[in-house]
Amino acid sequence: LYLMPVFVFLVGLLLVAIGQSRRRALAGPAEKDRRSVIPAALFAGLIGILVHNLTDFALFEPGVFTTFWTVLACLIATSLRDNENADCGTIHLESRPIIRILSVAVGLAAIFAYLNYALIPVVRSTGKIHKADLAASSGRFDLVHDLLDSAANDDPLSPAALALDARLHIRSYELNQKQNPELLLMAEHSLKAAISRNSVEFKHFERLATIYIMLAETVTPSDGVSWIDKAFDAASEAVKRYPGNAGLRVELARIAEEQGKTQAAIEHYSKAVDIEDSYRDQFRTIYPEREEVVSRLGEDKYLFAKDRLKSLQQQEPP
Repeated sequence: LYLMPVFVFLVGLLLVAIGQSRRRALAGPAEKDRRSVIPAALFAGLIGILVHNLTDFALFEPGVFTTFWTVLACLIATSLRDNENADCGTIHLESRPIIRILSVAVGLAAIFAYLNYALIPVVRSTGKIHKADLAASSGRFDLVHDLLDSAANDDPLSPAALALDARLHIRSYELNQKQNPELLLMAEHSLKAAISRNSVEFKHFERLATIYIMLAETVTPSDGVSWIDKAFDAASEAVKRYPGNAGLRVELARIAEEQGKTQAAIEHYSKAVDIEDSYRDQFRTIYPEREEVVSRLGEDKYLFAKDRLKSLQQQEPP
């Protein structure tokens, strides 16, 4: 588990180094003494950064971004050094005045577009969200919602202000002793608008399912069926976007139980337990010295899921 990835990396690095050494040996005696391990290491480093980016960090994070371009610049510099004595002609590009004018115009248009459609909207929206946080801390919730609405209009591509507005409506509903379901409908409206801007965020659907469950509690059981159905659909969308989240699976299984969908509940409880068991096995492998496993699902939910799974499997006919 620990040595094999290192072995594979070193073998790949050695193969690239040997390949470059042979290429330079065939190119002539003058290049025989040139070292080839540095370009090979830099190239392998770039590939490592890109591959690791698929599973862990994000390439746009400042530290990772800086490292990536620094390594790439070193690789380019090494290539230029290796070719500095090569017999290659120099290419001079001459441009007409009209081409220069068009180039400047295109550059100015790109800067204008960036400022008006990327930088300025984000700055305005972020500033108003910050003001909304300050207003919320002082209890001025009417001002908070006005600021968040304005922030959402300033940056029509970002769901951040709308998602925060929905969370505040839910919180206001809870603080008011769950006496005003209209607040939940406002939260639903904000979340749907946020989803229209970013439909891949699982948290929007998870929170939407919570809203529908709360709305089902405000009416009679017969009238709450439609809300429970909507909660199931929203939770299913959340699981579709984050299938490895055991907590989402447990919530979806609970909703399925309320609908009487025993088989679906068994499926999702079972999947939640499998995910948590796999995580715990991996945790013990990585941290063999730790006696207590840090659970992602939580011990209470884990035991609840196992208990409900066992109970439902006993009720379900073979």
